[in-house]
Amino acid sequence: MTLLVIGLGNPGSKYHGTRHNTGFDVVDKLASKFGVKFSKPFFKKYFITHITYNSNKFILVKPTTYMNRSGEVLPSLLSKYKLTNSSVVIVVDNLDIEKGLLKFKLKGSDGGHNGLKSINDYLGSNEYKRLFVGIGRPPKGESITEYVLSPIEDNEVLEAEDRAVEGLLRLTSDSISQVMNYINRRKIDK
Repeated sequence: MTLLVIGLGNPGSKYHGTRHNTGFDVVDKLASKFGVKFSKPFFKKYFITHITYNSNKFILVKPTTYMNRSGEVLPSLLSKYKLTNSSVVIVVDNLDIEKGLLKFKLKGSDGGHNGLKSINDYLGSNEYKRLFVGIGRPPKGESITEYVLSPIEDNEVLEAEDRAVEGLLRLTSDSISQVMNYINRRKIDK
């Protein structure tokens, strides 16, 4: 099995470590776990690296487009690796999921998320795997834009990113329902 795992975020150091870049953080953590580094192919709008786990291949991608243009990288990647939408896994932040929780879905609407809207537009479908990292809603009175573009200061979100990595790896050995049960469970209090 080959999985094209695309973490969504905004490029540049200004956005590094922000809530809106949890998708980048998850694929970074997955790459780090296997000791691989990302590289940027000439004339391409993404950073990419590869890992093999349980005889399965993960193609990890971080688009260099801004969030609302994330889907631009898909046509060339799907063509290059001869993949279909069923091989795509998008990792993305979600305001409507409580901090520290994860949600795995096989299809669905963009939910107002500009990154997913772009993915849907370029795939021509909303049927692809998504792994949501809950970042919760901002405190009353704080703008959503300021909130999502501010640094992650919540241990729950950082721990959820670690669980997201484990969930992605389980895609190689567990059934989809087992993966969904693992990822979608409520966090365990310490």
